[in-house]
Amino acid sequence: MEKRALRIPGFLMLLVLLVDIGAVAWVFAKAGTNPDRQAQAVGALVVGIIIFILITSGMLVLSPNEARVIQFFGRYVGSINRAGSTGLCR
Repeated sequence: MEKRALRIPGFLMLLVLLVDIGAVAWVFAKAGTNPDRQAQAVGALVVGIIIFILITSGMLVLSPNEARVIQFFGRYVGSINRAGSTGLCR
């Protein structure tokens, strides 16, 4: 039985990625040469990279007459078959 997978619009996720990059850049700008804030900047960089990898790994684009099966650790989660849809699949 086919079920619909969760789909988040790609432009929304692009906005989240831009905010993520801006937040990491802001933390680095505030850290400057202050040794107390440099550890905070490294932590923000690690979290920012993890968020970036998770969001970009889930992006997909569907062409007309195409469908994708979404799996989570080998278990069927759902399908996306709407032509022209793009977004983050979880």
